[in-house]
Amino acid sequence: MRLFLAGMLPDALQAAVFSALAAARRAACQARWVRPGNLHLTLAFFGETKSSDVPSLVDALREVAPRHGSSVLGLQGVGCFGRPHQPSVLFAELTGAVEALRTLEADIRRAVGPSRLPNAKEQAFHPHLTLARARSRQGDAALSRCQRALRDQGFGVFVLDRLSLFNSELLSTGSLYTPLAEFPLAGADAAHP
Repeated sequence: MRLFLAGMLPDALQAAVFSALAAARRAACQARWVRPGNLHLTLAFFGETKSSDVPSLVDALREVAPRHGSSVLGLQGVGCFGRPHQPSVLFAELTGAVEALRTLEADIRRAVGPSRLPNAKEQAFHPHLTLARARSRQGDAALSRCQRALRDQGFGVFVLDRLSLFNSELLSTGSLYTPLAEFPLAGADAAHP
């Protein structure tokens, strides 16, 4: 199983982001754009995990979630990872309770242990929402142009009040995400009555 932990965006915000990216998708038509309904805020990527290890992972995450409250986050502006003129990833920047998100991610990392996080030592946590990936290992200059055009784009605000553990299957048509468990954050019921 290929697992990750994420917060999903509300459907209305996913639709607004997808609509706001219409021109960018045409301008960078070679990129792999995240499909509608799949936009998510990744907090931990566990990678390949034995199914026998899932229950202990779920138990660890069930202990972490209630220690952290719901957070109001915004999507404002666009950035890139990779080389400046040929980036590999285009992402939406987060605003709002980003420090609370960093604290939550650090607590998750401590609770599950370093052996379950294959990339934790290589990459510092940078809260973001992936929008598109280059198909080529050399990157995609069109993503850089999209970043410049969308630098100040506001997409909206949402409440992160729960996390979900997903299994990700890589298919020829794109990734298929199957939720395995959900973890409400403190105050989740108040955020969404």
